[in-house]
Order: sequence, then structure tokens, then C-alpha cells
Amino acid sequence: KKENPEMKLGEVSKAIGTEWKALDDDDKEEFVSKAGKLMKKYKTERKKYEQSSAYKRYKKQLAEWNDLYKEEWEEQQYEKEQKRLEAKKKKSKKTSSSSGGKRKRGRTKKRKD
Repeated sequence: KKENPEMKLGEVSKAIGTEWKALDDDDKEEFVSKAGKLMKKYKTERKKYEQSSAYKRYKKQLAEWNDLYKEEWEEQQYEKEQKRLEAKKKKSKKTSSSSGGKRKRGRTKKRKD
């Protein structure tokens, strides 16, 4: 991004992918090895965090939130979906009514065998 500030994110990702594919296995090994070490470190730290009181407190708060608000949240999601479907239905009706409600049908000739 610094080298090409005018590039959009998708273009940057594509350029990086192209560069990655151009690397040979020896050059890639450095990055793959580093990623493996970082993943191992992450898993170790994650396991340690999951055993901490902070994580237990978070899980407790999450459970309390679910008890209080999950049903309400699900209801809101349902209502949103219903509104979306209604809008889609109205749009569909509007499109079909603009053609006069009549569908043109092509006639097919019967073949004589």
C-alpha cells in the first residue's frame, strides 16, 4: 500500500497473491515457518487465557447477556428479515406490473416426425 497508495485493497491483495505464487518453496519456507511459530505461540497464550479469571468472567457475562437479550436480538433479526422479504416482494410485484401483468409467450410449432 505504501508503494502504491492509489491501489484499492482488492488490488493490493491480488498483487500480494501474485508475488506469493511467484516465490519458490525455499523463499516461502521462511514465512511458513514463522507463521507456524506464531500459531503455536497464539495457541499457548489462548489456552492460558481460557484458564484465567478474566476469561471466566467474560463467559459469565456473555451467558448473562444471552439470558437477557438473546431472544430480543433474535426477534429483531427476524423482523429485519421479514422487512427485507416484504421489500423484495413489493419490488417483484412492481416489476411484473410494469409489464402490464401479461407475460409474452413464444409459440412453439409441433414437429411432424
